[in-house]
Amino acid sequence: MENVNNGMMMYPPKQFTYHHLDKTIEHISIYNCLDNPYVVLVALNRPKKRNAMNAKMWREIGEVFRVIGSTGDGCRCILLIGLGKAFCSGIDISDPSLLLDDGDSADEQVDVARKYLSGRHKILEMQCALTMIEECAVPVVAAIHG
Repeated sequence: MENVNNGMMMYPPKQFTYHHLDKTIEHISIYNCLDNPYVVLVALNRPKKRNAMNAKMWREIGEVFRVIGSTGDGCRCILLIGLGKAFCSGIDISDPSLLLDDGDSADEQVDVARKYLSGRHKILEMQCALTMIEECAVPVVAAIHG
């Protein structure tokens, strides 16, 4: 891509304009291609954290891929990228809402099974968000770097 500077993806790319859904989302940027109106660019947009996924980003990914291509917007293909030096560095471990409750309070020691059960809904929500990419109504191409 021509919009790369010192290994970092620049945004918004010159050949794209903002998609109408972009205004509703914080950690993902969505662009329409000027040259081809059937292509939508979805960009993970937390470059300072190397696109580490916090709880809000997980929810946004699920929503974006549930909506794009199924709302009559003319999208026929989605290009998924990560802005900055890395596509995605994984889970943002600094987000306390993603961590499982370890029950280390003085009056409560939780066994392994109960820890799993208390965090199971979080794991299922995260998996559901990524499944939305798989089940997207249009093909998704991931351009992974870093």
